[in-house]
Amino acid sequence: MKTLMLCALILISMSVFAQQSDTLYSYTNIGGKEVKKEKAINVYKVYKLDSAIWVRTTSNHNLIPLKRETFSDEKLTILNGSYVEYEDGKVKLKGSYINSKKTGTWIVYGKDGQVEQSIKYDN
Repeated sequence: MKTLMLCALILISMSVFAQQSDTLYSYTNIGGKEVKKEKAINVYKVYKLDSAIWVRTTSNHNLIPLKRETFSDEKLTILNGSYVEYEDGKVKLKGSYINSKKTGTWIVYGKDGQVEQSIKYDN
């Protein structure tokens, strides 16, 4: 019985580790061409947040965040959800999209983190 349970646990653990990840990393140069990690200017991380939302984060070569976007399709063509831009690792712009159109309140932050501007978009 112990041997049977051990075999079952091994099979379960092998299937868990064999599952493919929904996370993709891409490394690009200034022109946007994919390059090796060591020569990258920008690093893109794309992953599936849930059954309907894909997220793309863009960082510089030091992994300091530049942008975080949410999409409703795996081809990353329809912005749908939160959008954040960073400057020097701090939030610079924050808003949201519905079907690739800006919606709601978008906020622009200064270098000190204080709100500089607030823009309202209607759908």
